[in-house]
Amino acid sequence: MLNNKKSYAFDFDSNLVFTQDTIFLLKWNWKSWHKVEITQQEFDKIQIDNINRKWVDDNPQKSLENFIKKWNYEKALFEALDSGKIWPSWENFINANQLASPIAIITARWQDPDELKSSHRKLIHEILTLDQKMNLVSNMDKKLFMKLPIDEVINKYLDNNLYLPVESEKFLKKYKIGFDVSSSIKKTAWFEIFIRHVRKLFELYYWKKFINDPKFSIWFSDDNLKNLEFMIKFIKSKLIFKYPDVRFYIYDTNDSKNIKKIFIK
Repeated sequence: MLNNKKSYAFDFDSNLVFTQDTIFLLKWNWKSWHKVEITQQEFDKIQIDNINRKWVDDNPQKSLENFIKKWNYEKALFEALDSGKIWPSWENFINANQLASPIAIITARWQDPDELKSSHRKLIHEILTLDQKMNLVSNMDKKLFMKLPIDEVINKYLDNNLYLPVESEKFLKKYKIGFDVSSSIKKTAWFEIFIRHVRKLFELYYWKKFINDPKFSIWFSDDNLKNLEFMIKFIKSKLIFKYPDVRFYIYDTNDSKNIKKIFIK
């Protein structure tokens, strides 16, 4: 376990699970605008140009109400799990939990980070098998060099993770980023925050062993081609030079029949 210095950043919708949440838009149809309802996968492939499609009442919050409603993240997650609508990154996510590896959820949602964290706690208690849950606890015990009550160990693991809804007002204000900045660019910013966070964690857990050999790997998993394109470009142009000890991997889940695992050199 002490040699397993890995961490993972996951997109949520259509990467970990397929949710039923839809997006409302206005679409130009001959002579007038008509309200349409589309899936997140369909939304990823179109453009809001105010010529063919635009936000409802020119207000993104009205169009994206399902991605804003309080506790709708948890509802969407468990509805997807109940119906078996998981996506290829789900297996990696479960494995990361078992290894007690640091995780970031970097999602283009608006719900509060605490809701994402609470949903992850519920998932650990209700979805992980007993063996998976005990693997998580055992691996955290090794990092902590002590045995604690199970609930306390799980809370410590959750505290290691970052929950980063990129449209959250809390984050936009903290980092002084405007709403009009694209989600793809915001994801690169949150990803670098996660890198720094993971480095501090490994310094804490591995002490001199990490100082002497500060190498670790970090994975970014997403289904959106635009997000992947921005992230790969960001890693190649900046991150590999700024963080030479980090090995960067991309897990491209855009096509379920052709999942791509890419090592960024």
